[in-house]
Amino acid sequence: MKQTIRVKQSILTAAISLVLVSAAHAGGNSTTITQTNTSSDPLAGERVVSTQLGSNGNITINQEGQGDSVDILQSGNGNSLNPSQQLGQNNAATIDQIGGSGNAATYTQQGDGNTAEIRQGLRGSSPIKIGQNNQATITQTGNLNNGVIQQLASDSSNNTALIDQNGNEMDAMIHQENITGTSADITMSADQSTASITQTSFSQNAAASISQTVGNNDQASITQIAVDGSSASISQTGGSGNTHTIFQKSGTNSTATISVAGSNNKTTSGDTIIQNGSRQASTMTIAGNQNDTQSYQAGKDHTLTLDVSGDNNTASSSQDGAEATASISITGNSNNSLNVQGFGATGQPNTYTANVAGDSNTITSKQFAYSNTSTVNVTGDNNTVDNLQKNRVTGSIGNVSNLTINGSTNTVKYLSSSSNSTNQHTITGDGNTSNVRQVGFAGAVLSATISTEGNSNTTGINQGTNTDGSIGGSIASISQLGDLNSADIKQGTGDFSATADGANSATIAQTGNSNTASIEQNPNSNLISSQDSTKNNLADISQVGDNNAADIQQLGEDNQAIISQIGNFNTATVAQFGLGNIASIDQTNGSPFTPQSASLTQTGNGNNAQIVQQ
Repeated sequence: MKQTIRVKQSILTAAISLVLVSAAHAGGNSTTITQTNTSSDPLAGERVVSTQLGSNGNITINQEGQGDSVDILQSGNGNSLNPSQQLGQNNAATIDQIGGSGNAATYTQQGDGNTAEIRQGLRGSSPIKIGQNNQATITQTGNLNNGVIQQLASDSSNNTALIDQNGNEMDAMIHQENITGTSADITMSADQSTASITQTSFSQNAAASISQTVGNNDQASITQIAVDGSSASISQTGGSGNTHTIFQKSGTNSTATISVAGSNNKTTSGDTIIQNGSRQASTMTIAGNQNDTQSYQAGKDHTLTLDVSGDNNTASSSQDGAEATASISITGNSNNSLNVQGFGATGQPNTYTANVAGDSNTITSKQFAYSNTSTVNVTGDNNTVDNLQKNRVTGSIGNVSNLTINGSTNTVKYLSSSSNSTNQHTITGDGNTSNVRQVGFAGAVLSATISTEGNSNTTGINQGTNTDGSIGGSIASISQLGDLNSADIKQGTGDFSATADGANSATIAQTGNSNTASIEQNPNSNLISSQDSTKNNLADISQVGDNNAADIQQLGEDNQAIISQIGNFNTATVAQFGLGNIASIDQTNGSPFTPQSASLTQTGNGNNAQIVQQ
């Protein structure tokens, strides 16, 4: 059956009500309605109410005017609302397609203050089975528009929803439930737009996308609950004051992507990306200034990729679980990045990588659980790197930290509390400060290496244990090339209550002028008199340059201390307390105007001291 109705109205309201019924699998009903309203009275709108019961029916609606309304109900398989449109202001459209498969609805509104809603699988308040391969599309051009698509069913698959809005002050919402392989897309090009997508209830392979361009104060939100293999993406470009949130809960193998280009964009409250489940992946790309993003992942085996370009941005992430991987890239100045991994977890290793190019950035990383790896590369000046690695399992595999800095006046703070710890810093530039503190559990082996090239750099290594046990050994090495550098190594001193049962080794090598170096090794004092103690400490300072000073203190057994100085104005001091110690000072090429100075103090048995000055 085919019906074509044309109505032209000037003043009076026109109302058309159609009820068309066709048998299942029949050719279907076809209806085309065209209404033109020339009245300027907003109350003189046109109304269409159409009902199709059966399969393979189609309806086409064309309305022009203001205050018009459309209410369509289709029930069956293969029904379609052909591309239909309302032209004018303050128009409203409601389309219901319930039951069946392969239904499609496409509606276009052009004008101001229009609203459109497509519902598939819902009539009233009760969702019903709508089948597969249903499609819903709303296109709106104008201001103050509202678009809603609902696909709610008890069991369905492969349904799609699309809302495309071009105008100001618009609102779009898509809600999909109990659907496998569903997709939802919202595209906006306007100011002050709001977009929301919700996909829930044990669906699989759901996809949601929101794109907002050339607008300010836009809001975008995607929620996926109990959806495995889902993907969610938000893109906001060319505006400011925009907010964005993705929430994925109780799923696996899901991905979340947020891309922001502009300024002063941030989350309204809480986190920008929230993922709760396992094997979740999140990606955030921020381009602009004064943006704020936050992400939270709870569960296991998560990955995070963060790319920030611009100034004064803040990016925070928390991965609460085990086997987390975070990759951070920052280009710009005065940015702030914080990453926390494995808090409260005792599981598998976490991995953190940060690449920073710019000045006055602050990079903070905190890793818990065990067997953590941290790699940080910084190019620029006045940056601050703060790295914490803390194991929660005694006797577990230790932490590894690698740092490379190329720039000046950077500050590095590193603290490790673990069974074993390996740390390596390479710094090129002037006025940099690097401090490494390693705290080991009983039996731990600690290793720290710092290499600097430049002037006025300050480096320090502090190793030991603050537990009742003794660590298995510690190795510390500092190499400095340049002038006015300072190096300090402490093993088992200060607030550390015990030191190694194995061998301690400390080495400082300095090339340049006016450098200072100090090594202090202090095993537990109640073990000094033990004849069969296995503590074997080694301290070595090498200085090449002018106005150098070296200081070694060892309190223990079987210790060795070596100071080698080549240059002018050198001063060397060694103090050893224990058994079987050997100390050696070798000074060459002293200044003819200022005498060299060497001092040795040894207390104990079997000590051997040697001073050579040339």
